[in-house]
Amino acid sequence: MGECYSKKSVAPGSETLERISTTSTSSESNMQQRNKKPKESLETGQMAFTLAQLEALEICLKEAEEKAKSLSEQLAASEGTKAKLLEQVSWLEEKLETLNHKEDSGEPYEKMVLAKDQCIEKLQAEVKASQEQLTAHQDSTAFLCSEEGLCVEGK
Repeated sequence: MGECYSKKSVAPGSETLERISTTSTSSESNMQQRNKKPKESLETGQMAFTLAQLEALEICLKEAEEKAKSLSEQLAASEGTKAKLLEQVSWLEEKLETLNHKEDSGEPYEKMVLAKDQCIEKLQAEVKASQEQLTAHQDSTAFLCSEEGLCVEGK
């Protein structure tokens, strides 16, 4: 997995680690000359290094928990979006299926269009006849003509 690089992180090669390495690589003759106090100093240094590592790991753990929480929230949002998109896809598929079914049964649709066209033509013919009757009525009321050829303005 990835490494945690927080501000308090102790990375390999740090000053504390170098000091421990240098101290632990001393020759045997130097170690024999040392008394109990430097040995305790070495253990204290190791303990400080271990505590620093522990603190760094705790910080990394907190960062990882925060990132996991954030990713969980993003996942939940993505799942919600995915569900909505799946609903839309399903709806569009149903609509496409309905349209394909209408195309397959195009004959009734064509009959319906033909019937509507015939109805429109019939209505247009009725409108034309009504207009002709209206025009004829207006003309007949304008002048009343007798059989002898006398025309008088009518009411």
